[in-house]
Amino acid sequence: MINKKGLILGCSLGLLMGCDNQSDNTVISQDTALQSEIAGLITRSKADMVFIEGGEFMMGDFGPLDKEKTGGLYYGIGDYGVRTIHKVSLKSYSLSRYQITFHDYLLYRKSKGLGNPYPIEHITAQNRQDGFNSKFENKKWLKLSTNTPESPRQSETPAFLPWEAAQEYCQWLGEQTGLPYSLPTEAQWEYAARNRGQFVLYPTDNGQFEPGRNVPSYEQRQQRRHLGGIDSFPVGSFPATPLGLYDMGFNKSEWVNDWFDPDYYSHSPEADPQGPAEAVFTDGYGGTGFSKVVRGYEYPMDLIMTFFRTKQKLWLEYTPEVFDGLYYVTARCAVNHDKPLN
Repeated sequence: MINKKGLILGCSLGLLMGCDNQSDNTVISQDTALQSEIAGLITRSKADMVFIEGGEFMMGDFGPLDKEKTGGLYYGIGDYGVRTIHKVSLKSYSLSRYQITFHDYLLYRKSKGLGNPYPIEHITAQNRQDGFNSKFENKKWLKLSTNTPESPRQSETPAFLPWEAAQEYCQWLGEQTGLPYSLPTEAQWEYAARNRGQFVLYPTDNGQFEPGRNVPSYEQRQQRRHLGGIDSFPVGSFPATPLGLYDMGFNKSEWVNDWFDPDYYSHSPEADPQGPAEAVFTDGYGGTGFSKVVRGYEYPMDLIMTFFRTKQKLWLEYTPEVFDGLYYVTARCAVNHDKPLN
């Protein structure tokens, strides 16, 4: 005679074990899917690296050197030291053809066990003191970091990052590939934007500024702002430079590795300059954070030439969990290796 209690207990254990196995399989399946996505990201990151043969160039506002077009006058209205034209010699390196996207950055964070860092509910008292609107931020950051009907292909737009987060992302790619990934130096960025140091004014397909064709027009930016709350575009939306680089200067500013010093060009070393050895400049705005160099994207856009430089301060207390500051700055990674990766 079969013991009914034993039968019920046995069935219950079997069901429980089945549930545990199903749960385990789900976890394994999710982990496998994540690892597959990460592997795809690593493969893409290497394939998207454009090899740039090193050489010499005159860095800075080259107007006085381009006398046929300028009569020896400077091109740029701003300064920040760019009128100190100086000779630079670079080793070969590779630079990503695309800026870091929200999709790829959030995937990296997922691989590290970190959540969405954008301050939907974490607007600090300092943010409010600096005049940032928390209600505005709640809606905007949600759109910026998700792919929603109101924000089509938003995940393929440049990720807005603190400098530290951008550098961490590039270094993580280095850990995954065994290659020396980092943010590019300012000299590497300019050399690449100028098609290996030529007298190129705009980092576009033909060196010209043609709104609506090779750079976004005012109307296109307005349309994007209505769709996604911000006027950046999916990476690669406009033609590449002759070297095969996209969005150099016109799809938000980009961090580079260098500390900002308005006088650095006057004493920059010729061979592979890395910027100041330590932080040297702060303007005190919004705190006392020191500044890194950023390249590209200011207004009016037709003044943003290949040699244009400005600065963005770092927040005093960076944590990878939540970004408490507003950064309309993105980045692209470089690989300091003197041979092509592919």
